[in-house]
Amino acid sequence: MPRVIYQDWIVQLGYDPQRGPAWFRADRSMLDKDDGADDDSRPCVVAVRQALGSLSEAERELVIRVDFMGESIAEIARRSGRSIFKLRGMHRRTLRAIKKRLTRFVAQRYDIRPTPHPSCPICASPFRGEIDAVIAGRDRGRNWSPVIAELKLRYSIKIVSPQLLIGHEKYHR
Repeated sequence: MPRVIYQDWIVQLGYDPQRGPAWFRADRSMLDKDDGADDDSRPCVVAVRQALGSLSEAERELVIRVDFMGESIAEIARRSGRSIFKLRGMHRRTLRAIKKRLTRFVAQRYDIRPTPHPSCPICASPFRGEIDAVIAGRDRGRNWSPVIAELKLRYSIKIVSPQLLIGHEKYHR
């Protein structure tokens, strides 16, 4: 039984269910369309369009089918012959990417700041900004050992695996 999902921001984007997901591929100008609407949510629409426009074609189509059209991942997997587990993972990563791309806009527009990730010692540190600068300024040609040593010495944060730093850099910044 198909799900019925109504999401006003999707309607504001100009999504036409009759045309299907192809409108994003065929009419790329739709992402930049400014029809002069005085709608107060217009910056939101532009931000969402830009976030969707930055995705790969496969990611964008998956989001459109699942979140816009209400298709289940199982249906898409069955029709496309792709693994349901791979599609679920792609959907989860894609939504995380959209959320990350919209974080700055949401913070500026609505003054909503993301909450620190509870299990990440870097996010929980009062020196998070300084630590993020250390991570961002690292020499990419070297391994993580100098960064781990600096974090332990300067901020008393014990990192047992570089994977924690990689995950923080990828998902929490």
